[in-house]
Amino acid sequence: LAIILVLLGVVIFSGVFFTMYNRFKEDENFVKEVTNVVIVADFDISELHNNVMDLFVKYLRTYAAVDKIVYAPDPKDGINYMINLQTWWGEALRDPKTIKDGFVIFMAGPTRPKVPPRRSKYPNLINFQMMELDERIETPVNGEPIVPLQKLTLNTVINQGRLAIVKFPYSDLSTVPPEVPQKVLFNSVISIPQEMKELIRQIQRAEQLTVAVNLQKNLAETEIGRELLEAINRIPKHRKLQVRWRTLG
Repeated sequence: LAIILVLLGVVIFSGVFFTMYNRFKEDENFVKEVTNVVIVADFDISELHNNVMDLFVKYLRTYAAVDKIVYAPDPKDGINYMINLQTWWGEALRDPKTIKDGFVIFMAGPTRPKVPPRRSKYPNLINFQMMELDERIETPVNGEPIVPLQKLTLNTVINQGRLAIVKFPYSDLSTVPPEVPQKVLFNSVISIPQEMKELIRQIQRAEQLTVAVNLQKNLAETEIGRELLEAINRIPKHRKLQVRWRTLG
């Protein structure tokens, strides 16, 4: 009888152990399906800030397990000069993967210079980005309702928690497009470099205690991360946090 009880205990223990191990492996491989990241940014504020954003995107592409990063200067998924800005951005928002689980990042830059640059790097880019993200109401024609185009919208990402306002130590939140509601602006801020793991967790929509997220290396432990930290430190910190005060709708 004692031998039977021992064997039974071994079987039960083995079952519990393998169940826990399998759950651990599932957590370790937290990326069930790679997603797309869509970035809204102003490239006419500071070239030093543009360099920070380039390194930030490079880090996400390397460590955040994403498929596409829709970012204007990106050599892979950025603007194709064979088409215009509006077409490029519209196609990006209508990508089925982006519609399904894409994540939108608004990049807060340093305080805008008093004198704007003579020549814009990407003319009217922010206007095109926000116009397409806005969920416009279609007007019926001849009494026939218009079927709206399937695309990612600002309203969708706000309601589903698929949005972040990325802020660096030097960032001024007034550089975020005014179409972003103030309550969203406050509640969706992710501070980089401190909260890079949290940003990746949100992009992948993983649980707070997911093993793979928490075991990821810190920025200072990777070459790209160190380059990003150095670039951030080249820009003076923003002493006073500036935000837009406007009536909430």
